[in-house]
Amino acid sequence: MKSAISVSSLSKQYQIGSESIHGQTFREMLVGVMSSPFSRFHNLRRNDPHAERIWALKDVSFEVEQGEILGVVGKNGAGKSTLLKLLSRITAPTSGEIVYRGRLAALLEVGTGFHPELTGRENIFLNGTILGMGRNEIRAKLERIVEFAEVAEFLDTPVKRYSSGMLVRLAFSVSAHLEPNILIIDEVLAVGDISFQKKCIEQMQGLTKLGCTVLVVSHNMGIVQTVADRCLLLENGSVDAIGTTQDVVECYLKKYSGRHGLTIEDCSSATVMEFSGFVEKIENRQIRIIIRVKLEFVESVDEIKIDFAIENTSGLRLVQHVASDAEQKNVSRGETLRAEYNMDCTQLLPGEYFGVLYVYSKILGVVLHLEEVALFSVPRSKELMEICSNHFTPAIIPEIGFSVSVS
Repeated sequence: MKSAISVSSLSKQYQIGSESIHGQTFREMLVGVMSSPFSRFHNLRRNDPHAERIWALKDVSFEVEQGEILGVVGKNGAGKSTLLKLLSRITAPTSGEIVYRGRLAALLEVGTGFHPELTGRENIFLNGTILGMGRNEIRAKLERIVEFAEVAEFLDTPVKRYSSGMLVRLAFSVSAHLEPNILIIDEVLAVGDISFQKKCIEQMQGLTKLGCTVLVVSHNMGIVQTVADRCLLLENGSVDAIGTTQDVVECYLKKYSGRHGLTIEDCSSATVMEFSGFVEKIENRQIRIIIRVKLEFVESVDEIKIDFAIENTSGLRLVQHVASDAEQKNVSRGETLRAEYNMDCTQLLPGEYFGVLYVYSKILGVVLHLEEVALFSVPRSKELMEICSNHFTPAIIPEIGFSVSVS
C-alpha cells in the first residue's frame, strides 16, 4: 500500500525575537505588507547572525499509510503545532521534505479557513472551492454538512456571530464531508461536547474506510486510544517513539502523566483534610462509588460550592458533578465543610481512577483546585469484563446522592 504522507528529515528553525516564531495568518501578513511594505521587506531580509535560534523540529521522519489514522502526542512545546503547520503548508520547513498523495484538508484552530463576514453557507462553498470541488458537487453535500454540524437555523448568519462550539461543528463537518484524501485535526475537538466528540470519532472512522488518511493531535489519551491505528510521540522537536497506539500511549503516560499527587492552586482560604473515594460494592452489574470531601476553612466564605470529576488513567473525564444551589453553604472561619457523594457507575472499566476537585464561591471565585488525586481502583472481575468494552465511552452521568454539612 502506498503512503499517503511521507516525511523525511523534516526540520524547522526559528530565530528568537523574530516575528516568524509567533506565526501569522495569511491575512495578517497581507495587512502588514499593505500597511508598511518597506518595513516588512526590511524585516523579511533581516538575518542577525548573532541572534539565538531554536529548533522547533529536528530531523523528523515518518510515513502514514492510506486509510490509516495516526495519533500525534507530546507535551506542550514538543513540536506538535509546528509539525501540523508544516504538514498543512502554513509555513515552510528549514530542511527536509514532505510528500503528499491526494487532497488535504486541515482543521487546526476554531474557525480555520472561515471568513468571519461570510455566512455559514458561503463559507461552505468557499472551502469546497479551495479544495477543488465544483459548485454542483458542494451543493450535493450541503444538506449532510449542515445536518452534521447542527447549524441549519444559522446557516445564513455570518460566522463571526457563531459560538466557538458552532464554529467547530461546522468546520469539522465541512472538512470531513468534502472528501479530502488527507485530514489533519488539531485539538479543536476539545471545544465540542462529549456527544459531538463521539460523532466526530465515528465520522473519522468512516472516512478511513473510504481510504481517507487522518492525523489527529490531542492531549486526550482516551480519544487517541480510540481512533488511532498508530501513534507518534514527539519530545523536544524529535520523534521519541512511533508504533502501536497502546505502546506509545503507555510510554507517554509513564513520562508525563504525573498521576501520583496533588496540584493545588489558590488554597489560602481552606485546607484539604480529605478528598478520597472508594468502591463500596460491586453487585448486580453495578459499581457503587463513594466520594468524600473534608475542608477546613481558615477564613469565612459565603456561598461555597463543590464540583468534582472522575478521570481514568488516560485523562478522559468520565463522571462530572456540578453543584446545585441546594449544596451551597456559608462557612465561617475555623469551621469544617464535609461532603459525601454516592453513585452507581456501571460503565467503569477495571483500573485506576483519579479525581478533580473545584471549590468556589460567587464572591471569591475559585477557592481551591485539586487535580490528579488518586481516588479508587475498580478490580478486575469476570462479571465486569462481560459488560464493559474498551470502545469510546461518553461521559457517565449517574444518579448522584449527596450530603453537605458544616460544623
